[in-house]
Amino acid sequence: MAHQVYLQRGMAAAGAVLLAAAVLPGLARADEPAATLVLDPDNGSISTFVKVKASGPCPAGSTSYALGVTGPNAPGMLFTDQALPADLIPDPGAVYGALPLFDMDNPPPDGATYTVLINCNGPSGSPKLASVDLKVTGTNWVVAGPTGPTTPPTSEPPTSQPPTSPPPTSQPPTETPQPTASLSPASAAPGALVQVALTGFGSNEFVKRTLKPASGTTPAPVSLPPQAVGQDGSSTAPAKLPDDLPAGAWKMVFEGPDTGRTAEAALTVTGGTPTSQPPTSQPPTSQPPTSEPPTSEPPSATPTATDTSGTSAGSDGSSGTSGGSSGGSSGGGGSLAHTGALLDPRLIGSFGVLLMGGSAAMYYRARRRSPLLEGGLADETPGGPA
Repeated sequence: MAHQVYLQRGMAAAGAVLLAAAVLPGLARADEPAATLVLDPDNGSISTFVKVKASGPCPAGSTSYALGVTGPNAPGMLFTDQALPADLIPDPGAVYGALPLFDMDNPPPDGATYTVLINCNGPSGSPKLASVDLKVTGTNWVVAGPTGPTTPPTSEPPTSQPPTSPPPTSQPPTETPQPTASLSPASAAPGALVQVALTGFGSNEFVKRTLKPASGTTPAPVSLPPQAVGQDGSSTAPAKLPDDLPAGAWKMVFEGPDTGRTAEAALTVTGGTPTSQPPTSQPPTSQPPTSEPPTSEPPSATPTATDTSGTSAGSDGSSGTSGGSSGGSSGGGGSLAHTGALLDPRLIGSFGVLLMGGSAAMYYRARRRSPLLEGGLADETPGGPA
């Protein structure tokens, strides 16, 4: 009887051992992280270049992966769409070699913690595959350990006791923080570096950054490399403005692809090529041509005098004298047209000259006839020669 009891207890103990051997490895594998990041080397100065590789593959269906560094003044995304090899294991070191983890123009502050992470890109989005934390001390850094557990936790075999669930609490749900964004400086020239501070986004999210005009649709939006945020959804990283960015009012728009949260910050671009605006044309100012009225002088009409004088041949000297006197009077008695031309001084002067010339001719003619008249009269005088 006692042998049967011992046999039953031994079989029960063996069954328990076999059950634990079958169940515990499965539980341990379920709690293990999908993969970890391996850095070579795992410590160095802030200027040390490092090779990065994941210890496990991305989920089935993934097509590419992204590598980023989050933390104060972190460079953000080193690349976002690197094709996966056939085994789906991300290996940036095999593609790019050793890479810098810190921006030497913006060195990390003493005591800061940074996270190096790899995300897998696939139909389900960009889930995190693995990450590792770095601790900065002075100008050196060292791996602080992966964000997930590196060894499987020890689990007790399940008991037959029903799980006790705590009663629900009446505390209100915590509100999701609103994302914020700020730029420093808020005014910069093309090609300059602008510090971008983000808060309120999803944990380890790659936030898209796009430059858009503050108003209107021109010029076209400009996409910038995404910015990785830490576990608390915040980060500060530089953004380089394009060298050919037109001057004017812009805004930098931020969008979290996993959470859909958005934020924006105003930016003024100085110098550079001014934003093209439609030309403004003023209506032409047309003045009427200034023309002076033609100055027309009335034609100078030279009056024509009709000479009605006639020379009557007299039978005697008196007749000739009378005829000459009559002819002179008639010659000077021509009538003129009553026009305003008679008031012209030139016409009056010309008329005076003609009048004087006519008078002189008549006088000369009269002088020639006087001796003849005297001779004729002497012949007719009584007592004169026969």
